[in-house]
Amino acid sequence: MDTKQTNQLLAREELDVTTRRGIYRTIPAAIIAAVLLTEIGCQTTGDDAANSLTPAPNSHTRSARIARVVDGDTLLLDSGESVRLIGIDAPELQHAEMPAERFGRDAAHFLRNLAEGHDCTLEFEETGATDKYGRTLAYVYVDGKMLNSQMVRDGYALVLTHFPFRRSRQFLKLEKYARRSHLGLWAGTLTDGRIANLAARYAALNDEGKAELDDILTTLTEKYPAGNSHAVSTAKPPGRPQLPISTTPDPEPAVVEADPDPALPWQKASDYIGKKVTIKGTVVSTYMAGTACFLNFSSEYQSAFCAVIFASALPLFPANPERHYRDRSVRVTGTVTNYKDRPQIIVEAPSQIEIIE
Repeated sequence: MDTKQTNQLLAREELDVTTRRGIYRTIPAAIIAAVLLTEIGCQTTGDDAANSLTPAPNSHTRSARIARVVDGDTLLLDSGESVRLIGIDAPELQHAEMPAERFGRDAAHFLRNLAEGHDCTLEFEETGATDKYGRTLAYVYVDGKMLNSQMVRDGYALVLTHFPFRRSRQFLKLEKYARRSHLGLWAGTLTDGRIANLAARYAALNDEGKAELDDILTTLTEKYPAGNSHAVSTAKPPGRPQLPISTTPDPEPAVVEADPDPALPWQKASDYIGKKVTIKGTVVSTYMAGTACFLNFSSEYQSAFCAVIFASALPLFPANPERHYRDRSVRVTGTVTNYKDRPQIIVEAPSQIEIIE
C-alpha cells in the first residue's frame, strides 16, 4: 500500500467518524422509525469469534507495554507513543453533544480493565501508518486476545464501515452479535449505535441510492407499524376447509400453579450470556471504584455474578448505592454479559434493581 492509498484510507476513516455523528441530526425520520421497528437477521457470533482473531501470518508486529487508556479506542504506550485501534470507533469523552457520548466513560472503563498496565503486541496493516493526529494505527493484543474485536463484540465500539481494513468482515459479524444481544451501544434507545451506524451507511449512498432506501424503509414502516410486532393474524388461509363445530364441552383445563418468582438465581447467570433476564439474590458485598459501583452476589466476587453501575449513571441512583444495596435481597433485570469469565449485568437505571427484602 503506497502513501496515497494510506492517506485515502485515513481520510475515509475521519469521514466515517464525522458522518456517524454529524448526520444524526439530518437523517430522515422514516429511517429512524424503521431501524427501531425491524432488524436484519444475523448469525450469532460470541466470545470464540472475538477471541479467535490472531496476528496474520507474515504481518508486521511489535511488542510494547500499555501505560494508559485515553478513551475507548486510543491507548498510550509507556514509550509515549499514542495508538489508535484500527477499524473501530468508540464514543468520545469530550463531546457532550454527540449521540453516543453517554457511553464514552463506560467504553473507556471497559478498555481500561482489559489493557491498562499490560504488555501487548501491536499488529500493523502497514508499518508506520498513522492518522492525522500522529497516532499509530494498529490491532492490539493482550494475553493473546485482540482489543479491537472485544470492544466491538461487547458493544463498546462501532465498526468503521468506510475504512477498508482486512478485518472488516469479522468485525461486522461481531457488531451484529452485539446489536442482536442489545449490548452496550445497542441497548435500544434513540441515541444508540444503530442510528449512528445506519446514518453513516445512508450518507455513503448517492442520491439514487438514498431515494431507493427511503422507499424500502417506507414500505417496512407500513408493513411493520409500531405496536403490531406481536399481532397474530386471525384470517384463515385461502382454501382451508371449514371444520365442523363441536357440541361437546371442552374438558376443564388443568390447574397449573404459576411460579411465584420467575427470576433466576444468580448462580445460573452464566447460562444466559447475551440474554435479557431477571436475576435474584442477596448483595453480599459492594465496591465503589472511581468509575463504577460493583454489587457482588457472592464472596467469590472475581468469578461470580455481579451488577455494575457505571459512574455516568450514578446520579440517577440513591446516594451511596454501595451502602443502599448492601445486604439487601434484590432482583436485577438486564442483559447478561461476560467480562473476564464473570457474568454481569450493567445497570443504567434504578428501575433495573428491585429490592425484595
